[in-house]
Amino acid sequence: MVMTAIGAVRGIVRTYLSREPGVAYDWRIGAAAAIAVGLPACLGVALDQQGAGILTAMAAWLVMRSTPRGDTRNRIVSLVRRSLLMAAGVALGMLTGGWAALPILAPAAFSAPLRVLGPFPALCVVVGAGQPHPDVWLNTALFLAGGLFATALLLIPYFGGRHDSPRPRPPREPAAVRVRAALAALRIAAGEGDPRFRHAVRLGVCVTAAYVLITATGLPGGQLVIIGIVTTLRPSWGQTTRRIVKRVGGTVLGSALAAALLVVAAGVSPYVLMAAVALLSGLGQPLRRINYGFWPVFSAPVALLLTDTSGTIGWIDALERSTYNAAGALLAALATLLIWPAREQDRIPDRLAAVLEAHARLLDRVAVLLTPTGLPGERLHTRAADNLEPVVPHDTPATSRSAAPRCQ
Repeated sequence: MVMTAIGAVRGIVRTYLSREPGVAYDWRIGAAAAIAVGLPACLGVALDQQGAGILTAMAAWLVMRSTPRGDTRNRIVSLVRRSLLMAAGVALGMLTGGWAALPILAPAAFSAPLRVLGPFPALCVVVGAGQPHPDVWLNTALFLAGGLFATALLLIPYFGGRHDSPRPRPPREPAAVRVRAALAALRIAAGEGDPRFRHAVRLGVCVTAAYVLITATGLPGGQLVIIGIVTTLRPSWGQTTRRIVKRVGGTVLGSALAAALLVVAAGVSPYVLMAAVALLSGLGQPLRRINYGFWPVFSAPVALLLTDTSGTIGWIDALERSTYNAAGALLAALATLLIWPAREQDRIPDRLAAVLEAHARLLDRVAVLLTPTGLPGERLHTRAADNLEPVVPHDTPATSRSAAPRCQ
């Protein structure tokens, strides 16, 4: 029993420390994140508008989580669209609030897996609904300004990376044709149980149910539960559990770090706190690409410091934040298991056969190109792709099994 527990702990630690392959630390994107968050926050302190500065910095901090790719046009479209959708989400949340925000949150949650939207509009609706403001349009303008400021920084090649060369774009089809194609694809995905469609259903149901429960009970700080759901729920069980380990572990460490910083910084100049926010943002953004588990270690202090700069948040608040995130992660795990559970394992034999067939065809093509003219056409001892037989599951009776394709 003890050895089993030790092995489980080692596995969790190994999962938490695992890195993404082929990713290096990019200090330039870290510098951009520090500027995007620190400059508005410090301007707010200097102009005696600390709330406005924090709101602008928070929007910039969220947009900085984007990874711009492609040519200049693609980057501008994706980043500006994200800024506009986030500002619209905050505005709608502040204008409605409570039960009135549910008709807006539900479709936003169901649409979150779409690349065009992403999860941030739904999260912004939750944040806006939980913190109604009297001057909605001013706060929306400040939030949009922060997003556009981060967008401008990410468009600079020094910070956001070199832009790709422009590519010729095919003519766009009429809107009616594109709508019909999208609806047809949606029907096919729903009928076949496409993993992405199932993920959208799980996320929408889970977020909507959590919001209903939080609104009905009046749970303070309940929006953190929804944040925990959105940041951990993934299309498959393996991806979800991996993200849960990284998110919960990083949030616990980050909340403890935030509480310690607030205790140390109690009574210190607001400029010092804003500098700490900028530093943590700059350190965390590049690490997010290397290991998502390190991201909450820095993002939790940034969120807490931006929420309360007076030093009134302490260890109890840090514990509550960790608990709410863990509760959201638990709901995400239950949703993965109970809501339209995955059956991808039933498709593994067919997909493995397709992969092996494509691999054999590639080897056959390479062998044809590399075999000198005039030599026997044995094609580097590779097996012809036409002789491949389908792979069958291991639980098929031995008399009906076919040999898997292999190199001789």
